[in-house]
Amino acid sequence: MKKNTKKTMSTKKYISILLVAFVFFNVMGYALISSSIKWQSAPVEDLGVWDISFKNVEVEDGSVEAIVPAAINESGDAVNYIVDLINIDDYYSFKVDIVNDGDYDAKVDSIFKSSLTAEQQKFVDYNVIYENGSFVTQNDVLAAGESDTVIVSVKYKEGININELSLDLAEMDLSFSINYIQKK
Repeated sequence: MKKNTKKTMSTKKYISILLVAFVFFNVMGYALISSSIKWQSAPVEDLGVWDISFKNVEVEDGSVEAIVPAAINESGDAVNYIVDLINIDDYYSFKVDIVNDGDYDAKVDSIFKSSLTAEQQKFVDYNVIYENGSFVTQNDVLAAGESDTVIVSVKYKEGININELSLDLAEMDLSFSINYIQKK
């Protein structure tokens, strides 16, 4: 019986030595291969900058004095103002530059103008046009590094009788913005 115990012990020692040798040679082989391989990462593509914002609000001569003059919000993506059009020939109009200081061409995705009440819509024109007179529309392009100027105006429609207007109609809390997306 002692032979079986010795045989079992030598088999265990043999397997243990083989296992240690296997692990040792695998670790050494990995170390040799790793030291000879030059790891290179692919260059990361420059993601560029997206920077489109409103700048330089300029109220047009002849506009009524606003309760809150047109001003660009902190994030630079909207112009807010409150006006009170008391007389039939009153209007409020301002120019604002849209500047693309980014690296990508952009196109108009949507235009936001505060909603006028149903009554105000009957009597008031609220327009957003480019300085050249054309309307701002979806898919208009603003190339990287360029700017454009828009004119925003609020005025009574032609042919309105002053007696038709209510005092509630006159004061308007308005906001304007253009949402741009990357042109592909």
